[in-house]
Amino acid sequence: MQRLILLIFLLISNVVFSQKNNTDVTALSENTDYFHSFQEEKFFLHTNKTTYFTGEQIWWKAYIVNDANDKPLISTANLYVNFYDSEKQLISHQLFHCKDGTSHGELDLPKTLISGTYYISLDTQWNRNFDSKYSVAINVVNIETESNTVLTDTEASTSSLEDSLHNFTQGELQVSFFPESGVLLKNTKNAIYFTIKNNNEFIPNQDVKIVNMTHQKERVDTNTNSYGHGKFDLFYEPNSEYALTFTYKNKTYDFKLPTALNTGVIVHKPEKDETDNYEYFVIKISEELAKNNHGETLFATIHRNQKIHTVKPFKIDQNFVNYSLKIEKQNLFNGINSLTVFNSKNKPIAERHFFVETKTPIQLETRLAMEIKDSMLIDFRIENNSKFTNLSISVLPTDTKLNEEHQTITDHFLITPYIKTKTPALSELSKTELDLLLQTQMQPTKMNTLINPIFKKEHGISIKGAVNTPLTESCKVVISSKANDILEITELNPNKSFEFNNLALNKSSDYKLSLINEEGTLVNAAFFIYNTNTLYKKDSILVVNSKPLLIASADNKTTSEPEVDYNISYKNAELLDEVELEGQGKRNEDYEHLYPDLPTSPSSAFSRGVFIDEISAMVNTVVQFLNKQTGVKASEGPIFMGISQPIYDNEGNIIGNTEQAEVSLVRIRFTRGQIDSPLIFLDNVITDPEVLYMMRLSDVKSIHINRTGTGLGMRGSNGSIDIITKNGNDFTKSNSTNKAPTTYTRVPDFGFSGASPYYLAPSLSYNTEESQQLYETLDWVPDYNVSPNTANTLKLYKGNHERVTLFINGFNTAGNLVSKQIDVTIPNNF
Repeated sequence: MQRLILLIFLLISNVVFSQKNNTDVTALSENTDYFHSFQEEKFFLHTNKTTYFTGEQIWWKAYIVNDANDKPLISTANLYVNFYDSEKQLISHQLFHCKDGTSHGELDLPKTLISGTYYISLDTQWNRNFDSKYSVAINVVNIETESNTVLTDTEASTSSLEDSLHNFTQGELQVSFFPESGVLLKNTKNAIYFTIKNNNEFIPNQDVKIVNMTHQKERVDTNTNSYGHGKFDLFYEPNSEYALTFTYKNKTYDFKLPTALNTGVIVHKPEKDETDNYEYFVIKISEELAKNNHGETLFATIHRNQKIHTVKPFKIDQNFVNYSLKIEKQNLFNGINSLTVFNSKNKPIAERHFFVETKTPIQLETRLAMEIKDSMLIDFRIENNSKFTNLSISVLPTDTKLNEEHQTITDHFLITPYIKTKTPALSELSKTELDLLLQTQMQPTKMNTLINPIFKKEHGISIKGAVNTPLTESCKVVISSKANDILEITELNPNKSFEFNNLALNKSSDYKLSLINEEGTLVNAAFFIYNTNTLYKKDSILVVNSKPLLIASADNKTTSEPEVDYNISYKNAELLDEVELEGQGKRNEDYEHLYPDLPTSPSSAFSRGVFIDEISAMVNTVVQFLNKQTGVKASEGPIFMGISQPIYDNEGNIIGNTEQAEVSLVRIRFTRGQIDSPLIFLDNVITDPEVLYMMRLSDVKSIHINRTGTGLGMRGSNGSIDIITKNGNDFTKSNSTNKAPTTYTRVPDFGFSGASPYYLAPSLSYNTEESQQLYETLDWVPDYNVSPNTANTLKLYKGNHERVTLFINGFNTAGNLVSKQIDVTIPNNF
């Protein structure tokens, strides 16, 4: 049974838990009804903006962390990016590499899309084990078909919230009560949170009174805050009933409070100094429960998302009803936590949610260093930190209307996954407002339905198939891909089937299959390949429990809805005829023989073609050219391989040597550790390396390097180099008498997508300065590493704007987060 390190607090005055180190207690670790130990992933997608025009590209950066500690996933994993339309039907499905918890790319928006809300979903095969779907909404506007499109999120539903403890309705008004930790006790001071809604919209700044209906006494005056949440403290007297009363639109409403219980447990969190290193709680137990359960052990459990962090057991003493508990912040989750009290039968009897930052946010400082025409140099600096910070940065005009729904990595990792509504930004909430939000909008602890994970983690693509020809000897299958640097060998199953896993095959790149016998020689074969390359099954329809917006309505409150500017249009484009540029670079045809298909080469399926350019051919010998290739060490002589000691006469003259040194004209080896020379094929015939001495490269048609020697059997253990001269026996010709078995070439039906090496601005033109200020997209940097304790300078495009805003998100390997919105103003005299 798993054992947890606990801190036990002993009785002082009432009952106080005081720290006791290195105490092991077997507790709720096997409470699989509510908790599991499987690592769960948490996602955040940073897009360069939140509103797009058709024909543009969505530029994105994905962050994936461990939910328990916010640390990025270290291992490389498959990340699936699914794109859905406004009806939540799948439009596109892509696969990306996720390394060190990040990935980035772009997504095309066809010009034929209609205006509306679209969705990007991030997913992994492992994430399918959990009841957790991550998606973000973006606005797409077709400016050619829509003349007046509202740029709002259609997911801003105002449907009523579920799971509140006590709901009461009168007409279109609804009041919900949320007693602290879910329990109301008689003869006890209770903290009660509440919300008031009209037509499912929260009513802000509403004055209310709490009245003792039994004795007709007013007890409390309070109000809802600007988000429609409120709180009051009330001592429940025996034999008394209470009501919340208020006047709304000239009508008075009375809502009866829930009835208090005689027995139960309350978890109360008093306010303490924010600079303290502890979080404080008081666990209140009714006198009746203390008397009837004397000696029973209760478990104060810190958890989040069905993961236990800390368990603190204590025994009920009939002489005490208040138990003080303090927990070091290092024993808490960063962000939202839940403290649930379980009884000895592992059943929850009280629960309190709270927020605490246990990790220091990254303090990122920026400075405008220089303006260079239409660009600017920004210095990024992080002090008092020893780790690199990885950032994504979007640059937009300060007055932009294209990023009004942007969210931050801090909100998405610390609050959003655990709240029932779409919440304001963490930076906009006071400590009191955040606590009101947690007590009224958090999901209660739910039962655990995950016993054993069904879906395993994926790291690459699987290729499955079978040999489709009779075999007379024992063979193995070889897969190779020069474009993806893949060379693997696998055994054949008895039914001649085979499988390769964890292959990093890129989309549209090919791979080759070959069959080799026990001697390592190629064998003729035909193959059948299945189409299924990944275990992940994409959802054709996005199923998401959409979160309603945290909306507060007021009679004097109006909402302005931005409209698309009529002065935006696509830039005129002209389709040019194909042209050839001389001296500026190489045409595609010039690169076709970098990796030519040589079906009759002794090791053609596993060789790397070397491109011979005209200048190299004129000034180099073959050996000199080989020495310039990666992984090859070559030299030509004379080369003295041995050590010769001179023999002197009585007068000191040299009259001979003790040993004649070995002389070699050519020495070639691979730098992976071989001492012996690789096989040298000259016009498809094995030859001595000495033949290459002073051979001009201009006489050579092609060179292929096979560092592993695969396909050559034992004789190729040191690799091989295949050289074809311009006048020699070209074994690529169909009449060659040394024709080797062919290989099977195929393009995968699904593979990894890659990101563009640089950002491309959308092709839009602006007929007015105002439209350019509101709708231009400037720059996007998805993967920028900031070194600690030094200046890091980055050049960013700003166009002709004098005021731009940087939207920044990022993290480091320790799970510290940074999210900043920085306004940059270019001084006139800068």
